[in-house]
Amino acid sequence: MEKERSKILFEKLKKCIADTFLQEYSTSNPSISDWKGIEIVYFQEHLLKKVKANVSEKWFYTYFKSEFEKLPRIDMLNLLSQYAGYKSWAEFCDKNNEAIQHLSQKAQQTDIQDFDTYSNSQNNQDKKQFYQNKLIQRAFGLLVLTCIGILVYIGYKKNTEYELYFYDSDKKTLIKNLELKPLFGSKATIISNKEAFYTIETDFSDDSIVISVNSNYYKADTIKINLSESTGKESISLEPNDYANILYYYSKVYNKEGDSKKIEIKRKQLSNIIDGNALIYQYFDNDDFGLEIYTKQQYIDFLTTPTTSLKNLEIIKTKTNKGKIVEIRFKIKENEK
Repeated sequence: MEKERSKILFEKLKKCIADTFLQEYSTSNPSISDWKGIEIVYFQEHLLKKVKANVSEKWFYTYFKSEFEKLPRIDMLNLLSQYAGYKSWAEFCDKNNEAIQHLSQKAQQTDIQDFDTYSNSQNNQDKKQFYQNKLIQRAFGLLVLTCIGILVYIGYKKNTEYELYFYDSDKKTLIKNLELKPLFGSKATIISNKEAFYTIETDFSDDSIVISVNSNYYKADTIKINLSESTGKESISLEPNDYANILYYYSKVYNKEGDSKKIEIKRKQLSNIIDGNALIYQYFDNDDFGLEIYTKQQYIDFLTTPTTSLKNLEIIKTKTNKGKIVEIRFKIKENEK
């Protein structure tokens, strides 16, 4: 009985909390159980402003948006009561006991009326059997509600995995080996692509996720996906980093020994796209050397001299200004020994 009374009091407190919040945020949903996304963020800020208390989104979902086994800690109940205009949880309970007693009396009266009706029509049935039937009815109702809650939860969970397909905007081909990272506190988890797509797992409470995309050969981008409108598969186009691709291309062509005419053409083309004062760095993975600085001419010589190193060239970063490359960062994925 005490447990049921505490739950009723806490539901009353939730209503008072919503009323307090709506005094400043009148456009929000009046039912606290229906709040989500930005409404929860505004409530967190308002709670911190009024009583210097913090609650996580997980805590909010546990106690305000779902069934719970026990009440929050007494210190949190005190802070929530203060937010609603009371000195403490004890004061809130004292001032709202009358409402709880009224509900209890109403429930008892309903049982008495049901019993009188039943006794008049079934005088030969034992009263004890009547109460047992009432108990079974309530237990069955609770079981049905629990099953519905589980089905709703499973319904949310079944759509928490999404597939992302990235395409080259020019060639319309699939892109692999991208660096993906969730932003802005999203609970999304990036699973490495084992096929031609990336799989993302999200918390069922997420409305949308924001992901940063990075690659050596494609321009960095930030992608926002509205999960409520997603079909589970998203196709995203990325714009190539032309200068990085040009340098990579030059490292792969015309590097046969003896092809002096083609190599000379290649050197002129490189000279035209690289600024005379470009900053050029080679990074090393070993512990002996961190990086090496190249002049423009040294870098052109490196790219036009046939070596096995060029097969493993990886452009880390390029920077341009007025149509010229002014910065190049690269490494050889497998350094020569």
